[in-house]
Formats: sequence, structure tokens, C-alpha cells
Amino acid sequence: MRGRLVMGSREEQWCDRHNFAELYRRAIALRREALAPADRATFYRFLLRWHKLGLPGQPLEELLKRYRGYQFPLRVFEREILRSRVGGEQFTTTLQDFHDKVARGEIIALAQRTSEDSRRYLSFILRGEGNMFFSKAELTAAAEQLDESAKVIYNFLRENGASLIRDLMIGANLSTAQIENGLTRLANLGLVNCDNYPAFLLRLQPQSSQSEASSMPQAESIPRPAWSSHDRQRRYQPSFRRAIRERVALTQTEGRWF
Repeated sequence: MRGRLVMGSREEQWCDRHNFAELYRRAIALRREALAPADRATFYRFLLRWHKLGLPGQPLEELLKRYRGYQFPLRVFEREILRSRVGGEQFTTTLQDFHDKVARGEIIALAQRTSEDSRRYLSFILRGEGNMFFSKAELTAAAEQLDESAKVIYNFLRENGASLIRDLMIGANLSTAQIENGLTRLANLGLVNCDNYPAFLLRLQPQSSQSEASSMPQAESIPRPAWSSHDRQRRYQPSFRRAIRERVALTQTEGRWF
């Protein structure tokens, strides 16, 4: 063989083909030994050191920087990560600090769901880091597939900025149910966010009581005899109860959406 066979040499060199193949195999073997995979015990020790499980009382900022962009199932970050890294006495204070940082916009919570039947995941990034984890083209493509109610809410928020639920009801001219369904759709696609973290979770995972209430038969669907003397009074009960439910839902989802 003829060529520049030694790194850094500019002169042409000659080498027997079989000798060169043997040298190449030895060089590859040395590199593989240097980069040999660790055994299971060493790998587990590395994980414990990296996650710092044996060091309680870790600062919230350090945890967020370490796990930013990682996708957690809903509520796993609060129940598992914070509780095991912070400690029992400081957990409540740290959790409130986490909610305050979300309200101030220092932490952005983003949801992701691949399909209607798939599991919901939540990731956290710091303010100004959205371009590191998401592309504008993907978000634009997701916005083009929205239904009518979600598209109205999305355009309203783009034009008017952060808005309360009551602002959406007035400005978008939609009912409470349409706004809730639209925000749920937008939140699952990662297109909107809220400065109220519990309200944001409520849109991602509605409470079971709400689903049970919606599945229960309404009073107006139950047949009543025509001779009922209380029919006139009962006729207004469903609308009254519906107004109460909408008012309760409005207070539970209070927060600025953007």
C-alpha cells in the first residue's frame, strides 16, 4: 500500500497490505477497550450521583435546569422529583415557589400528546428556551389542524395577548364548554399556556367529577307526566344548574392564558 499512512506525516509511505490490516485491527481494539461500556453497578452509581438522590434540600433552580425539556407524565415532577429531592419539610414551600415561578413566566410548562388516546406528557423549560426544544414549523402545522372553536381562541390570544377566561368568553363569543374544549385541545398540542399551574393541569386532565357530572342525565331529559303541577318550576332547574356549573368552572380555571 502507498499513501500517507501515519497521522501528521506529509510524506508518502509504503506498507504491506496484511501488515496495515493488522495495525488497523489493533487500533480499533485499543479504542474499544478505552470506551468499553460500564457494568451495571457502575452505571447505577452514576445515575444516583447524577440525579443526586442522596442530597436532600436541592435548590429548585438546579432541579429545573437538570430536568428541563424532559417529558414527565402529569404530576410526576411534583410528586416524585420535587418530593424526593427537596425533603418533607421544605416540599410545601418549594412547591409554592414552583407555582410562583410559573405565574411570573420564569418557567414554561408545555404539554405533548401524540393522539387522542395517548398518554399526556409535560415538560418544563426556562423562559427564552423554546427555540431549543420546539420548531416554529411544527407548531404552525399543528395550529392549521385545529377545529373551529380552538382556532378562534388561538387567533384571539395571538391578537390580544394573555387573557382571562372571561376575556375569551366576551371577545371570542364562545360558550364556557367551547372555551374549555378549545383550551384543552390547544394545551395538549403545546400551543397555549397558563400562568396558573393548577388551572393548566385542569385543562390537561379534567377532574373526574366534571366528567361524571357531564355523563349524568339532565333533568330535562327525564320524561314527566303532562299533569305534573311542578313542571313549570322544574323547567328552569336545568338551566340554573348549568349556570352554576359554568360559574364554578370559570373560577377553577382562573388564570391568564397565552
